[in-house]
Amino acid sequence: MAQASSDRGFPDDLQFTFENEQYVAAAAMSLFQAGKAESARLLLDVSACWIHREHLDFNSWRDVATLQVPSWAVHAFNDERRDEIAGAIRMSAGFHLELYPEEVGVIPELPQADWKPHLKKMLDEGPKNQARLVPLKQEYPQADGMAFRDGAELRMYEALKAKQEALPRDETFTIVPNASIRVPGHTWEPDFLVTYKGHSCVVEVDGGSHNRKYASDKSRDELLQDAGIAFVKRIDRSDAMNDPDLYEFIERTLRKLANT
Repeated sequence: MAQASSDRGFPDDLQFTFENEQYVAAAAMSLFQAGKAESARLLLDVSACWIHREHLDFNSWRDVATLQVPSWAVHAFNDERRDEIAGAIRMSAGFHLELYPEEVGVIPELPQADWKPHLKKMLDEGPKNQARLVPLKQEYPQADGMAFRDGAELRMYEALKAKQEALPRDETFTIVPNASIRVPGHTWEPDFLVTYKGHSCVVEVDGGSHNRKYASDKSRDELLQDAGIAFVKRIDRSDAMNDPDLYEFIERTLRKLANT
């Protein structure tokens, strides 16, 4: 643990906070140049960064960086990503501020002051199959007028959409995100329903908000298949944030639908 030192020019009894996007920018570029693109990509969602000194007792302290991000992005900052980001911020802040963050904390943004008009607008538009995902401005990522639970679902949608638009008009497929569907005895809201060449499948982005057990997953999948869904394909949330794994998953899913 670092020890307080008077030659750094910092009084021993104060906590220092520096808020500057330049250190996030420097860290992002450093990560990208080091081949850590996924960690660099996460920093695009950072709206504020605080680098501060916490005094632990009379003569010891630690430096910490705190990042503020939309609530849907918090889960993406896993231990590996935070360690990589901490190292990159440590390089820039250490050189310019003589602060050396040992760890990175991540906190969610608070809703903006104008959240009430956004909610009222959604309520006035009437019920939708996405009603349970009321897309408040700071709560859920959105695209094309639809709301998604988190960044991994949004990334899946963007990749599906890119593939959809790349296919000929008479060879493309339909993407249905977060729509409520009814099977005998149950109403569920799968992450995605995809229809292609006369067949439909469900795509689930697992992890994070998905805390189901294997047995309940299997039971649900069987009920969906009994109700006409060709199959259920699952991808781990971390793989959904990795472009090569994500695009390979989509290609395999469409091939399986085409051959059903």
